[in-house]
Amino acid sequence: MPQFPGGNGEMSKFLATTIKYPVEASKKKIQGRVVCQFVVAKDGTITDPIVLRKVDPLLDAEAIRVINLMPKWIPGEQGGKAVSTKFTLPILFRIKNDAKVPAKAPATTPSKDSEDQVFVVVEKMPQFPGGNAAQSKFLSQNIKYPLVALEKGIQGRVVCQFVVTKDGTITNLKVIRGVDPSLDAEAIRVINSMPKWVPGKQKGVAVNAKFTLPVLFRLRGEAKAPAAK
Repeated sequence: MPQFPGGNGEMSKFLATTIKYPVEASKKKIQGRVVCQFVVAKDGTITDPIVLRKVDPLLDAEAIRVINLMPKWIPGEQGGKAVSTKFTLPILFRIKNDAKVPAKAPATTPSKDSEDQVFVVVEKMPQFPGGNAAQSKFLSQNIKYPLVALEKGIQGRVVCQFVVTKDGTITNLKVIRGVDPSLDAEAIRVINSMPKWVPGKQKGVAVNAKFTLPVLFRLRGEAKAPAAK
């Protein structure tokens, strides 16, 4: 998958220093998580940024503005070659104290017990055991293209979100952008069948972290095998 130059830690720093909390949103106490999607081209350029999950026009616009200011990324690869790849990025805006400081990507969403707080972005994000290549292989070998979707020629990208706990267990799985009920259900089924992940880390300590995973269903040839990432 594509990567911000320097990794997630550097991306967090970039967001923290670049985001400007809109004054109007600050006055109205508007906060939330803006989920964006964009294409990282073969040369690392970011194109076609859009908001998948909106919060408020002010925060949505700021998220897009900041993404457009990002430096070139390290492009994704397929078969050892750089390819254009879609990437989904959640950006959390949260008012802190007097709300003069924008909420940054690595901000947390605390639960009743501080030990169970869930991070949105951490220094080291959760990872499928074996990395992205192993994840892609798992998906391609385990996805069963729903017959009803196959017959109707339905394809597309199902964007899922879940929490990888401190012990690597996947919990709170949901679809944040569906395509068709049959494909959405299959994406959920396959993710639920995944082995434990390598948990995310913050300051060297394993933490609960949210992860957004797009699963691509694409008909190929006789449409017997889906393409999945």
